[in-house]
Amino acid sequence: MVGGLVRWTRWGAIGLLAVGCGSKSADTPDSGSRTETDAASDAGSVTEDAASATAADAASEAASEAASTPDATTGEVDAAAEASLTPLVFANPDGGTCTRDAVCALDELPIAPVSLQDGEAVLIARMVGDWALCETTSAFGTHEDGMTIAADGTWHKLQVVGGVLTPEQGFDEQGTWAIVDTSAENGPANPYQVNFTIAAGGTILTFPVFATDPRKMRLDNEGVFVADYVSAECP
Repeated sequence: MVGGLVRWTRWGAIGLLAVGCGSKSADTPDSGSRTETDAASDAGSVTEDAASATAADAASEAASEAASTPDATTGEVDAAAEASLTPLVFANPDGGTCTRDAVCALDELPIAPVSLQDGEAVLIARMVGDWALCETTSAFGTHEDGMTIAADGTWHKLQVVGGVLTPEQGFDEQGTWAIVDTSAENGPANPYQVNFTIAAGGTILTFPVFATDPRKMRLDNEGVFVADYVSAECP
């Protein structure tokens, strides 16, 4: 919202009293002149008006911004955004547990992108699995707890249900993914673009980036939404 203050200028009628050809006597009050009290009152009124306008504009702008987070593909506002991540605990196959927050907070070790020489199979091996979201907003611009990417070319958003990451179903909760070779445009070092198509319509375009220790994935939706995910397991 673009807000502005209206500057009010107050004018008062000034009466002039002429006495012959001379000036007005100092001890003769001018009945049409504004007194110091009037001026002070007007100044206070202008100050109060400006303060009220500023507060109103600030409140309106804050409300507008809070309600205007668009979906990555539809542009619709999602009013269900949560302020913090849902508590989530990962089980370690060797015993013990760890929390999502703790794993997300670990410093990752980025690894080189999958090159054309590596081939698509290496990228698929890195992508496939259950991923827990480290942000409150995903690469889709929505507020799920993660996503699962399957080797058969499908994906689902995940929500924590009963403390467990559970696949969601629905037009906006699932879809398909496909790898696009862009080496002709971008060269062989990082040629693989991954498109996530939503069942309801719309596609986000990404070049996934991966890390180890812990296993992480970053999806950058063309700079619109950038989200980090960790593998849903203890490192």
